[in-house]
Amino acid sequence: MNPFKNQYHLTYQFRLNHLKPQLMRKSLEVFNISPLENIYEVNNVKEETVLIGILYIDSELKPSLFNNIKKTNTYFSPKNKFYLEDGSRIELKIEDKILSNNLLCTGMVLALKGICKENMFYVNDYCFSDFDNSNKNLRNEKYEVSFDKVCFISCIKMKENRNYEKLILILKYLNENQVPVFIIGPYFSSNFDIITLKEILSINTAYLVPGKNDPTSKILPQKPLHNKLCHESTICLGNPTFIESSDKSMLITDGCNVEDMLKYFNMHKIEVEKENKLKIQELDEEEITINEEKETEYTKKVKHFDELSIFLDAMEVLYASKHFCPTAPDTLHSEPIIDIDPFIFYAPINIFVCGNGPSAALRKSSNVNFISVPKFSDKNECLIYDFKKEAIEIIKINE
Repeated sequence: MNPFKNQYHLTYQFRLNHLKPQLMRKSLEVFNISPLENIYEVNNVKEETVLIGILYIDSELKPSLFNNIKKTNTYFSPKNKFYLEDGSRIELKIEDKILSNNLLCTGMVLALKGICKENMFYVNDYCFSDFDNSNKNLRNEKYEVSFDKVCFISCIKMKENRNYEKLILILKYLNENQVPVFIIGPYFSSNFDIITLKEILSINTAYLVPGKNDPTSKILPQKPLHNKLCHESTICLGNPTFIESSDKSMLITDGCNVEDMLKYFNMHKIEVEKENKLKIQELDEEEITINEEKETEYTKKVKHFDELSIFLDAMEVLYASKHFCPTAPDTLHSEPIIDIDPFIFYAPINIFVCGNGPSAALRKSSNVNFISVPKFSDKNECLIYDFKKEAIEIIKINE
């Protein structure tokens, strides 16, 4: 067996090869322009055209071999450079209105409309792929269950959590009402308190989806926790995991994909559409003065947006892009894969659940229910999803 068979560039190659045929058709439909087969052909085209490839954002703030220990909450920098790649590459100049009004991140496969000038491609529009229904052999492996209702709890962090007694009360309440529970990691803060975890899991039928720093694999897709660490009634699943219940398909992740995606944006400049979305609490606009390298000063108006709305927006964009973890393996560690990309949406889903969200919420969009599950260690709350009503009920035990 060749130990060097699996390489990360093959992961990107599979991603592009799978999504490109649909993008060729979709971009022709949207832009009424036949896309070029390869990026390098653009130097011979003088008029507006369409390129298809993988977006790469070059940022000096990304972790690397030399600064991997350095922790950062953002990859955004005015010095960031944008490229489109398909084996060859071209630098991009993307219109400010696209960067301000849309959530784009490294690793996304997309079609870009624009014009090439002096080896720079000036982008004025873009689109994502449609689903590919022609290849039935590629599919997301699903764990089948049968639920009317299910509870989601995330980030219990037992060593840090002072709400241990409240968690026990909630689990007992769920057990009395015969509501199974998905507990999304992380489960521990530092030390692994296995005895306490087993005690918690013995109360109710629990499905475990691990998270960051849990005692399993550290890279995506995370393996299930070993069953010896859990109660005998516990079902240990991986992260991410696909569920099939009541003819509804559901994706559950611990939210690290959304968290990493949002690090690519200047959170002060993102404009969120408010129509048919959750109410956004805006602070007053404030004027700030920014000094550029050339010491020229200009004034920008900055808007502060609600974190929950942006979190749900990111989930929507990931679903629209047909890939729910595009920043892997660049800034989110993942296994090198050549046979199948487990992060591609090979078929439509009905429910998209992300743990470790800012607050509990459900947003209905594009025939999908997007659910944000809050950190129990912070919010002291969880939520129950009703498959028939397609609604959530938030559970919180007050002081």
